[in-house]
Amino acid sequence: MHSRSLLLTVLSALPFVAPVAAGAAQDDAAPAIVIDGVGIPWRTFAAWLVELRGEARVDSFVTVHMIERTAREVGVTVSDEDVLRHVREQVDVRVERAFRGDRSRWLAELEHLGSTEREYELRQALETRPGLLADGILAAERVVTEEDVRTLFERRYGRDGRRLVVRALRLRLVVPTPEGEVSTGQRQQLTRETKARLVARLRVLRDRAAAGESFTDLIAKYSEDEASRRQDGVLEQQVDRGGWPAEALDVVYALAPEEISAPVYGRGHYNLFQLVREERVALENVADALREELHARPADAGEMQDLRARLRDGCVVEVRPAMTSGGDAPDDVVLAISGQEISRGTYAAWLGVSRGSTLARSFVEGWLIEREARAAGITVTAQEVQARVDMEIQGLIDRFFDGDKQKWLLDIARKGSTEERNRRERTVRARVDLTVEQLMAAARVIGPEEVRAHWEATYGPGGRLLDVRMIRQAIVLPTDIAGIPREELNAIAEAAIGKTMGELAELRSRALAGEDFGVLAERHSDDPTRANGGRAPERFPFTNFPDTVRSALFALKPGELTEPVQIGPACWLFELAGEEIIPLERVANAVRAELEAELPGATERAGYMNTALQRSDWRVFLENFR
Repeated sequence: MHSRSLLLTVLSALPFVAPVAAGAAQDDAAPAIVIDGVGIPWRTFAAWLVELRGEARVDSFVTVHMIERTAREVGVTVSDEDVLRHVREQVDVRVERAFRGDRSRWLAELEHLGSTEREYELRQALETRPGLLADGILAAERVVTEEDVRTLFERRYGRDGRRLVVRALRLRLVVPTPEGEVSTGQRQQLTRETKARLVARLRVLRDRAAAGESFTDLIAKYSEDEASRRQDGVLEQQVDRGGWPAEALDVVYALAPEEISAPVYGRGHYNLFQLVREERVALENVADALREELHARPADAGEMQDLRARLRDGCVVEVRPAMTSGGDAPDDVVLAISGQEISRGTYAAWLGVSRGSTLARSFVEGWLIEREARAAGITVTAQEVQARVDMEIQGLIDRFFDGDKQKWLLDIARKGSTEERNRRERTVRARVDLTVEQLMAAARVIGPEEVRAHWEATYGPGGRLLDVRMIRQAIVLPTDIAGIPREELNAIAEAAIGKTMGELAELRSRALAGEDFGVLAERHSDDPTRANGGRAPERFPFTNFPDTVRSALFALKPGELTEPVQIGPACWLFELAGEEIIPLERVANAVRAELEAELPGATERAGYMNTALQRSDWRVFLENFR
């Protein structure tokens, strides 16, 4: 049974960015991870961390480093207690919003993810501390103007410090949609008429209130806004925070207490407003508190982005050869930031805490698989690993970059990577994948039932090898659809589908009348198989089509055609040109060989590795990440 515990240091003991001093006492052999009783020394794990993920995380580390250094220079400090308090406040918000206040459910989620509350706090602290320091840096340099103070004052207390409590009787603006086609002019006329009717209704209701009827009774009977109607029409938000247009706000602020406004539009309704009461706050009484609040407010995303850019401007970052050399000495310098050297041990400690759970799991997976392979006498050569990496990269280039390697290189460069780094990261995973594949192949027993199932999947029920020809035609839709109503778009799509299905039905009639299906495919299909008369290069690719197509084809006799069928963005027509019965005994050895050569997919490999993890007992010791 897999178990995992994390023995954590206090936050202040973490070496966030400070370099390890030369000659500092350090137990390099202390275990970072223990797997089934075998200790993995910190220096071994640190070397693996830095070589695998070091380059990819340099930018994040440099940003943290520059924030820490700038904070020291301007005298901004954040205590460990402040960091922990902010982290726990974030946890409280998450528990309340995502788990309806049930902390036990949140803890269960952490356990399911292989984490603990303390590890979560530590990881969040590493991310929270730089943010709090950045807030302090920006607060120290922030200039608060009188205009800033007044803007916050009016946003909080209303215009000129008037906080209004308002009730409203609201009639929803819904323009009826007539049947048939309607011109733009007719639609505009309908809108004008609907607005006029709502205004007239509200004027009648206003006159009734002026004649003595209770406005709250009228709201209860006629208002079409359920949220405010439930509370006598009183709006839930302060009126100038509710997204009301300026015209509506001008009307509301001009009201005397208990006065009812003329009809005015706002937020999808025509409204009658009544001022219930107001509270007045003088700017001079709260200006100092508002100014202090503006100074201390958390930075917004734009300010943070600007600060990071300013801190990085002129910052000289040098990645040293030791970053990717494969060495394991913790004191080796792997990075220099504007002259300040960062050791492998310090950088690895930051990597381990910030990405510890995921990265430690990957290390353990690789270690367990390698151990299992040694016991089974299985080896994977460097040439095999390189060939797999080459195949993966070429597959990506062919599939997503039109076979153009330069496009791929530009794409990874935009993501801050290089070909060398990409290959290095893929090499680690490729070695594990190849080893797992060999382990699974060695343990696999292929029985008669599996051979028969694969034979039928390949050749069809009873070994019927179908010779299928096909015609594909794309459904052509307009490219410029901006501003077209949904109903009109649906009608356009239905017409396009009907046109394409009709063209294929005509081709079907011509084929049944004697025209050669292959010639029709060459002339009318837009699928690459048209070059071969509608035939796939090898066997018909049943896996590319819904099961309904397979069922329809196996129900045909040679020479028969399916009806046209829509599949996604295209319509298809199929012909069963012929068939051949392939007896199982004739191909059993070949089918078995195919099964033996079949590589497990990513899901199967992940299942195998997860099983290995579940059978093991491994622990991570974060207090040794130093």
